[in-house]
Amino acid sequence: MIWARAVTFVNARVVTRDQTATSIRFSSRVLSFDERPKQGDTVVDLGGGFVLPGLVNAHDHLELNHYGRLKGRERYENASAWIADMGQRLSCDPAVRVGRAYPLIERLFIGGIKNLLAGVTTVAHHNPFYPEMRRTLPIRVVRRYGWAHSFLLETRPAGARGEPGGDIAARWQTTPPATPFFVHLAEGVDDEARGELPKLEALGCLKPNTVIVHGVAIDENGWRRVARTGAALRRPASAQDGHPQDGPEGHGADGERASGARARRDRRVFCRGPPGRGRHHLDPEPVRAAGHAHRADLVEPAEVRDYPDLQGDRPGGWLTR
Repeated sequence: MIWARAVTFVNARVVTRDQTATSIRFSSRVLSFDERPKQGDTVVDLGGGFVLPGLVNAHDHLELNHYGRLKGRERYENASAWIADMGQRLSCDPAVRVGRAYPLIERLFIGGIKNLLAGVTTVAHHNPFYPEMRRTLPIRVVRRYGWAHSFLLETRPAGARGEPGGDIAARWQTTPPATPFFVHLAEGVDDEARGELPKLEALGCLKPNTVIVHGVAIDENGWRRVARTGAALRRPASAQDGHPQDGPEGHGADGERASGARARRDRRVFCRGPPGRGRHHLDPEPVRAAGHAHRADLVEPAEVRDYPDLQGDRPGGWLTR
C-alpha cells in the first residue's frame, strides 16, 4: 500500500518475533516499534487492538478472482480438459462475458480485497506484473519473479491482455538464480501430467529457484528428485476443494487433487492460497489467527528470508484487528 506520510498505530498490541510492542510506525516499510509518533505522522489509536503479521499467498492470478467457481465437470484428469471446456464458454456463457468486460484495474483490486479478507497481505502473482498493480492494491505484490504458465500454454494466451504463457526454458534462463521462477506443472492425474516433471528436468529447469505449482502427478520418486534440487512446491487450496482456482483467460484448473500429506513431505512447501469465500476471520492469538484465516501449510520464516521480496516488513505485511 502507498501512504502519503508515515503512519503510527498507538495503544496497540503489535505481535513481533520477540515481543509484543505497544506501537508500530511505518511508511513504505516498518520504521520502528515502541516509539512515539513524530510530527506529521498519521496517528491511529487502536484501543488495545492487535496488529499481526499478515500471511503470504505464494500463488495467485489476481485478475481472475472475480469469476468465482467455474467447474464444469465432477472430475478433470488434466487441466487441459478444463481449459478446453472454458474455451467454449468464453463466447457463450453470459456470466463469463460479463466478467471479462470489467476493467483490469477493477479485477486486480477485487483479487487484492479477496486476499486481504483472508488474512493475506503479500501475494506472489503468477502472470505479468501489470502496471496497475503498482499503486492500486490493498496488498503488497511480489515484483521480482520469473514465470511461465505451463507447457500447455507456452504459445497460447495466458495473461489478461493476451500475453502468451511463455517458453519455459527461455524464461527460466532469463530469471536470476536468486529469484523465484513459478510454473504450473503436472496439473492432473494422467500420463500427460506425469510426464511433465521429466520434461522440465530434461530442459535443465528444475533448480533451487524453481517453484512448482500444483505438482499433483509427481510420484514419490519424483518428489525425491525435486527435494534433491532444492526446488519448492506451491499447492493451491483449490486443489483440496476440488474446483478451479484460475479463470477463463486460458489458466489451469483443479479437478480432484492429491492429498495435503503429499505436499507436506517437502518442507519447502510455501503456503496454500486464501479460500476466498469471505467466511474467515482473524483471532487475537497469532497461532489461531493463522489457522483460522488460512487453514493451510504456512511458509516458514527461514523460507521467507530466502526470497527478500516475500518478507513482511512493509505496509502490506501487517493486519489489525
